Amino acid sequence: MMKMNIKKLGILPLLAVLVIVVVLISGWTKKQSTSGSNSLDITGAWHGTYKSARGNGEWSWVIKKSGNEYIGILTTTEPYNGENVPISVTLEGNKITVGWVAAGVVFEGTISGDKMSGKWKFQNGMDGGNWQGVRGKSSITPKGTLVAGQTAQNLSGEVNSLPIYPGSQESGQYNMWATITGFSSQFSEFHTYVVKDASPIDVINWYKSQFSGYTIDQGTTNAQGATFATLSVKKRNIGIGIMAFEQEGKTVYFVGKAIMPEEEGASLPNRDMASGEEPLQRYPGSVMLVYTKQGNFPIDYEITYGTNDAYDKVADWFKRTLQSQRWNVTYQSGSSDSVELVFKKDDDEVTIWVGAPAAGDRSYTEITVSYTKRSLPDHDLVEGKDPLPRYPGAVMIDYQELSSPITYQGRALTEIKAEYLAPDKFSKVKKWYRNQLNQMFSSVLEDKYSIEAGQIKGTMVTVHIEFTKYSKFTEVRIDYSSSEK
Repeated sequence: MMKMNIKKLGILPLLAVLVIVVVLISGWTKKQSTSGSNSLDITGAWHGTYKSARGNGEWSWVIKKSGNEYIGILTTTEPYNGENVPISVTLEGNKITVGWVAAGVVFEGTISGDKMSGKWKFQNGMDGGNWQGVRGKSSITPKGTLVAGQTAQNLSGEVNSLPIYPGSQESGQYNMWATITGFSSQFSEFHTYVVKDASPIDVINWYKSQFSGYTIDQGTTNAQGATFATLSVKKRNIGIGIMAFEQEGKTVYFVGKAIMPEEEGASLPNRDMASGEEPLQRYPGSVMLVYTKQGNFPIDYEITYGTNDAYDKVADWFKRTLQSQRWNVTYQSGSSDSVELVFKKDDDEVTIWVGAPAAGDRSYTEITVSYTKRSLPDHDLVEGKDPLPRYPGAVMIDYQELSSPITYQGRALTEIKAEYLAPDKFSKVKKWYRNQLNQMFSSVLEDKYSIEAGQIKGTMVTVHIEFTKYSKFTEVRIDYSSSEK
């Protein structure tokens, strides 16, 4: 398994590569962040309850005014515990946004007198729900203090979860650009975000303020009127990189984290060195060392843990535990110092690799969990316009459209690629699309796993649909192109 060496992280040299990205991006605009005054007083203590898929809990925060900005501190109870954690606070009219940046949690709501209510969510989508509260103290009101200039990192000391710029939305639409520049390949944990009403410099400066005590290297460049800004921060075996740029009136930024817990003869850390949604129950008492999550569908997780227990004991626990949860063993191999197990359930697959301590490398047992999740989402993962009627109950998981039509033989050409997951068997889904196309097009052809259609009546339209079978749903990929004189 390849390990990341943060001593070789090259964030700033990537500026020279960014010109490649400019060729791919058009329509650049620059939007500066805005702020305004507000007469509503939200300072002081508030408390209330929140609901989640894992149960209900309590929260309480204290908010203070610092110049033209607000700062705050939060405490929560189970199922998501937090004590005296810093929060970002934004107020626009009677709308409040509170960000628990270290955990990637955002509360959004409205204020009416001495009451607040709204919705909260993890930025990675793993949970969320309603929240409500009133002004005043409770038994869990934070007892810590937060003063002007003190940030999340001043209190916690080190980064565990990567902070998220307030108001950002995670998006995989621009991951290709991170791959082209080689930026994403440097990190074990990597995210792409989009934020409105903030420039790349705003984002970089905000991240810079989050890493007190880290070695900081910052840079900017301009290419064809576009601003690219980068930030590299390091502390012991932790390296974090941020790259931000403007695209179509918004800022896109990449955040990556690299951790090297395994130095020569390294012992097991006494706490998690990475964090993220865990799709599978971890081995009891183990610590998380490296975390990676990629893709919308399927979602690929690769998580590395460490434990001081013997490797064969760990492997036996995973086998017994997963089989009790109706996972089927499809492959198993072992040697004198490692075990590999492959499991499958419905359309999901997981590989567990367990390695014994290695002399001169590490003094603990290493566990790698590679999980491919193909579960049907309950909502669209991306935004886009349907090029064809959508199968009832289907969710959109990918969308691409030419940013500006191109001309071919005197015709303006538009191309759309859309991908869906339809909640029915393959045969039923394919039949539905065939009936739709027969009503819309003069020519429809099909084979076992695809359908093609075309029509020429002033407008030339061609459609190609491919289907992939899964046990409980069907993947539908639509290539749609049209041209008009």
